[in-house]
Amino acid sequence: MANPHLKQKYDVCIIGGGPAGLWAAKSASKHNLDTLVIEKKREIGIPTVCGEFVPSEEEANRLLPGSKLVANFYRSLPTECIKNKTKTIRIYAPSGRAVDFKFEALIIDRCSLEKSYADKVEEFGGEILKSTVALKALRKDEIIVKFKGSDANGVSTNFLIGADGFPSKVAAWFKLCSGYHRSRDEALSLNSLRESVEIEEDVVEVYSGKAIAPGGYAWIIPKGDGTANVGVGVRRSWISSQRNIQDYFNHFLFKHPIASSRLMRSKTGSVLGKVIPMGGLVKEVGRDVVMLAGDAAGLVVPINGSGILTAAISGMLAGEAVWQETAGKGGVAGYRNMILSEVGDPMEIGLLYRRFVDLLVSHDSLLDSSFILAGKAMVANTFQCHRNWMFPILRDLMK
Repeated sequence: MANPHLKQKYDVCIIGGGPAGLWAAKSASKHNLDTLVIEKKREIGIPTVCGEFVPSEEEANRLLPGSKLVANFYRSLPTECIKNKTKTIRIYAPSGRAVDFKFEALIIDRCSLEKSYADKVEEFGGEILKSTVALKALRKDEIIVKFKGSDANGVSTNFLIGADGFPSKVAAWFKLCSGYHRSRDEALSLNSLRESVEIEEDVVEVYSGKAIAPGGYAWIIPKGDGTANVGVGVRRSWISSQRNIQDYFNHFLFKHPIASSRLMRSKTGSVLGKVIPMGGLVKEVGRDVVMLAGDAAGLVVPINGSGILTAAISGMLAGEAVWQETAGKGGVAGYRNMILSEVGDPMEIGLLYRRFVDLLVSHDSLLDSSFILAGKAMVANTFQCHRNWMFPILRDLMK
């Protein structure tokens, strides 16, 4: 379908219409910058490959005590997008031993949330080009973005934000260095929304063990009324040569001694997958007039895989950085420090804890023993990225 409103040039072009990209567009367009979002999906938010788990605002303030933008996220979260509220996280060791700890969270409908963001972008004057695949971007006097799927085949822009997931095409086009070790710092995940799941509605369940999720974990996240997001995340470096990600997912569904009893009578829709960055903030989050946000920037907490809140905050910052740059305040050069000031702590702590846990997960018996020795408080602190007495010791050991 022709788009008569498409301009030849924009102040900022954003590749990707997820939480990071749409927040970047909201932030830029509210400053009256000509803003274009290029999104490959036919509909914003569909399909969704996500556990749809975000901490409550109170928990978020504890996780990000220095953040000035947490309130923006929750203030813009429509109540109709919240499908369930959970109070507890239960982590299972490979032996079946469980550790429960209090953690209040919101289980959202990400599709409707992203649509609400898209409505705001358009309300502020931004444009969203759907069913459009970005093919290439190159720098001349300005950035030229080539794409297919609409009546035009490209636009020019002063700034480009890559919110296109991981691994990022924008990062590849401009040779931005991630600093990642490919197999160690990437995870493959599968997620399915299932019905008729027999689970406590206010408890998020997390499962560990080499048989189901080597180097990662599996999850059952109740979405209310017997539905739940069920999935596995497996690190590339831990995948057996005789198995693939679907094998691990099937083992969790049908053979895990605890989870399978919850899921044996459940009904499923599509099983969807993606690659998740687990190596922390990438080495180059931008260069010159190009920036990365969300998963493209590695903004997934490495120890627990959460990323919606950090993605949204990075989008806010990216859009703000563009506006500051156009106002002569040098915002783009300071973008990395802006990210670190907002979400740097859980990214750093989560990466350190993940590397330490990597030493334990090679043997289920060792991981089981660590649950006993660490105790409930330490397990909870680790999963939530809280600093504890072990943090400075681990920081010195893991250098």
